[in-house]
Amino acid sequence: MENLMQNKDKIFKGQLADENYILFFRKHWLYMLPTILIFFAVCIIAAGAIFSAIVFGLKNTNIVLYRFMLVAFLVGFLAYTHWFFVKLLEHFLTVCILSDKRLLLLTRSVYLKNSKETADLTMIQDVRKEQNGLMHNLFKYGDMIITFSSSSAIMVLRDVPNVDFHFRALMRAKESSVNTLHHQDEVAAKADLVG
Repeated sequence: MENLMQNKDKIFKGQLADENYILFFRKHWLYMLPTILIFFAVCIIAAGAIFSAIVFGLKNTNIVLYRFMLVAFLVGFLAYTHWFFVKLLEHFLTVCILSDKRLLLLTRSVYLKNSKETADLTMIQDVRKEQNGLMHNLFKYGDMIITFSSSSAIMVLRDVPNVDFHFRALMRAKESSVNTLHHQDEVAAKADLVG
């Protein structure tokens, strides 16, 4: 029994020795589209401001005010650029992993967030898939709402790419896990009868 509970960390951190990896996914790329478009707009505005400062030359402006505005602009632009790359890294660090025993949701950011949520597949009572709107159906992404049998708790996986595929994979893994659990119970019951 002790050997079964050891970590094997072969494919992901915390993977158990008897646990088999099935798949992983991140949020759909459209989740990041507004952030990327705003970043490009800010870059265009910054380039326009620098170009206008060079072309029109702010010769009539007070040099102290000019330097203060330049430093404030550069600090603001660097802060926004840093925020953009933190959001980009957060997108790639947020992962959902499906194994034959559990579903893991790893949400991480560079500085402030590090949460891990796990759900035993045998405890899942109901899984619902939602694709509302034209964009969700056109780009085949949506939300999966998972309800558990032991409590009123739910797990919501937002912006799942190729939601139909991941929904079917979760349902197959859940069915396989429940069948394995029933088989182990039957074997244990037979062993009790014999012993």
